[in-house]
Amino acid sequence: MRTDERSSFDLKTFLFFVGGTLLAGFLGGLLGGTSGYETLRAPALAPPAFLFPIVWTILYLLSGIAAYLVYQSRDQDRAPALRRYLLTQAVSVTWPFFFFRLGWRGFALLWLILLLVLLAVTVIAFRPIRPATLWLLLPYLLWCLFAAYLNIAYYWLNR
Repeated sequence: MRTDERSSFDLKTFLFFVGGTLLAGFLGGLLGGTSGYETLRAPALAPPAFLFPIVWTILYLLSGIAAYLVYQSRDQDRAPALRRYLLTQAVSVTWPFFFFRLGWRGFALLWLILLLVLLAVTVIAFRPIRPATLWLLLPYLLWCLFAAYLNIAYYWLNR
């Protein structure tokens, strides 16, 4: 039985989802390291390295808010939707490890395609529960598409 009943704002739960998502992003940064990006041949449209942590922080903040909204909905489908979200975050966190730390740019591209599919599935799962989550996750999806362009270009230019 689907319900649109929403509970009041819960700061602890909000901090759990937003803080947990930001922490996962920070872990991804640690796994990926910082060495090597500036030494690679860069494609057109490649942003400067300092921009990535700013963008990813915003994207993780928005996605943590989306997860919180789904959790707060009390919808019967929220548990499977949140499991998809967690899987998406796990794949997102490990991509920098493959791309930067190991230098497996081809594998990282396949991993990023998996992330795009999982993110799309998460958006599809979240949207019926809380329509606003589409707008919160759309920048993340668009950035990952841009990241796919960068991944392909870095792979091609640095073979």
